[in-house]
Amino acid sequence: MAQSDPEDCFNYAWVSALLERVLEDVESNCHRDGKTVHWHLFHDRVLEPITDRTDPVGLKEICAKYGIEDEAKASNMIVTVKRRFQALLREHLRKSVTSDELLGDELDEIRRFFPKIAQENG
Repeated sequence: MAQSDPEDCFNYAWVSALLERVLEDVESNCHRDGKTVHWHLFHDRVLEPITDRTDPVGLKEICAKYGIEDEAKASNMIVTVKRRFQALLREHLRKSVTSDELLGDELDEIRRFFPKIAQENG
């Protein structure tokens, strides 16, 4: 970000802080609702590759690691957490915008920050 203008720096910092808060809430909600394994799958398959800039772990390896009987079930568990993430992201954003149209615009803007793996199913 060395060549970024102040507005870009602010937007990046704001989005980063927002995503951090949302992820903390998602993790907390998953633990509270008995979906700790769901969170770990999401973390291993989606978050860790983003933060470490590595390829996502294969579903087969994730299933073996967490004792899940098939890849479809693991994929569905990851999608469950992604949906929670999207819902909480909307909830957090709704506090900072004045209309649903602006909410949609903000969501579109934030999605630019998400790598492809975060937007795919499973």
